[in-house]
Amino acid sequence: MTKLDRLITELCPDGVEYVKLKEVAKISAGGDLPENYVKGQKIPTEQFPYPIYSNGTEDGALYGFTNGYKIEKEAVTISARGTIGYHAVRAGKFTPIVRLITLIADESKIITKFLDYALYVAGIGGVTTGIPSLTVPMLEKFEIPLPPLAIQREIVRILDNFTELTAELTAELTARKKQYEYYRNELLTFGDDVPMVPLEEISLSSSTGVTPKADNPEYYGGDIPWLRTQEVRFVDVWDTEMRITEKALKETSLKWVPANSVIVAISGATAGRVGVSKIPLTTNQHCCCFEINPVMALYRYVFHCLSKANEDILRLKQGARGDLNAGMMRRFTIPLPSLEEQARIVAILDRFDALTTDLASGLPAEIEARRKQYEYYRDKLLMFEEANMSNTHYDDKYESNISVLNVSYFIPSESRKELEQILNSQGIGLLFYEQRQDSFQASLFQTVIVYINGHLTELFVCGLLAPAAYDTLKKAICFIAKSISGLFRKCDKDETYPCMKLKIGNAEVIAPIPDNLSDEQFSSYMDTLQSTLKVLLDNEARKVERYNIFIIEYDGHTERISIKSISQYGTERAAEQRKAREAKDCKGDNP
Repeated sequence: MTKLDRLITELCPDGVEYVKLKEVAKISAGGDLPENYVKGQKIPTEQFPYPIYSNGTEDGALYGFTNGYKIEKEAVTISARGTIGYHAVRAGKFTPIVRLITLIADESKIITKFLDYALYVAGIGGVTTGIPSLTVPMLEKFEIPLPPLAIQREIVRILDNFTELTAELTAELTARKKQYEYYRNELLTFGDDVPMVPLEEISLSSSTGVTPKADNPEYYGGDIPWLRTQEVRFVDVWDTEMRITEKALKETSLKWVPANSVIVAISGATAGRVGVSKIPLTTNQHCCCFEINPVMALYRYVFHCLSKANEDILRLKQGARGDLNAGMMRRFTIPLPSLEEQARIVAILDRFDALTTDLASGLPAEIEARRKQYEYYRDKLLMFEEANMSNTHYDDKYESNISVLNVSYFIPSESRKELEQILNSQGIGLLFYEQRQDSFQASLFQTVIVYINGHLTELFVCGLLAPAAYDTLKKAICFIAKSISGLFRKCDKDETYPCMKLKIGNAEVIAPIPDNLSDEQFSSYMDTLQSTLKVLLDNEARKVERYNIFIIEYDGHTERISIKSISQYGTERAAEQRKAREAKDCKGDNP
């Protein structure tokens, strides 16, 4: 038993209280810029020693420095617009400006760093949450677990160890990148005896791509890789985020780009970035692609040359958006030594490049592995059984039980009584109770409203419920979901459903309750859920025996169900958020 396990057993054996943020922190919105400040200043000075923070993410959201401060104590800041949900711990004596919310922890109840970590399980952890802005009243209603201070300190200690290791690896990566840039600059600097040659003279072909009409669904979702400029990141391209169809290839002027071509982004925020296609692919019109003539140059040599020349390329940008064009890049010159010298340079630089950019090996792979490990333990450490959420909120007269949370105000009492009588007739207890009012946020763990106890879950999963009882169970859950469907907002293209939590062994499964299905469709959904959980029980017996959390994902279009561990789910959501952030950074590109 670990120290944390002992503390939990000793201090909160019956679960942990969940509280609203306003109960443990003073929450306030940022204001206007101070009268005296320096924008863009990176370090404090004697005249302007106090930092100003904004709602950005670059450079730690540092806006500049000023000669006074509005927040004296250590606090957590949360971005309220744009990069919604981005949060960080700030040392005392700083000024938050508009679009930034500050939380000052009540130190008698909560540790500031624990508050910051706990915000992830409150559903405020990403940079895109699907809502246009956060306000102080909205934030006050979010709920977080509040274990005793001793447990908070131990969780912070464990998670800090992960973040410190990641920070060390990131610092090492930064140093290696500087080392790579130094050797690259040295190796690619030549005298007058080495000719400067335009890219068009060392290329077998050059081309730009096309964006098929976005409103034609027959053009997208095929097997042909289609590259956009936000995916050109000074690395090898082994796959693309989007794919097109043969129909798009035939009906547009799209061309195949051979493997090992050098690709330069020529438009928008990504202009000047370079990559190498490691597979045959197609691109949008903002990519300029060069098939290098191997008799004259090595494609890896050209890649390193263009990476080194990034600032020279950027100086060619024109127009309000800062675009390049294919003609500019065809005429752009690079030094061209002998093939033997190119090979020697490439052998050296590729070793550095792999160390600093390869996601399959090197430091980036190690950092990504540590990040996933940290997220897994963070989610696991911060998920507590809620106090008074067990048998005390089930009907003791029945072995099989359903408990429905926080919806009594939205379902008429007559309907609740009728539902209770129908379930009771099948030997299933039903209890409605209120615990966290007004907590319907667009967050996975705050949409759980139906709790199904272990005995009923076992009967459901193993197919041991009588047909009449099983049919009644499905109809009851469907009725509850439809009765409160208006409480759950739509987030972008994704729908936020109410959820149910099922107990399987010592594990918990959180599954959506789709409220947009007909009774027949909902019955089919429950049948599919049953078979999915049966597979989990049969194939993951060891995981079910331990405390684990599994997430059910439901695709309403294909009517498919998938099940994922909480760590896998978190990793995929983080990847989606990164893609969304990168897409936003590159919004000048067509989709």
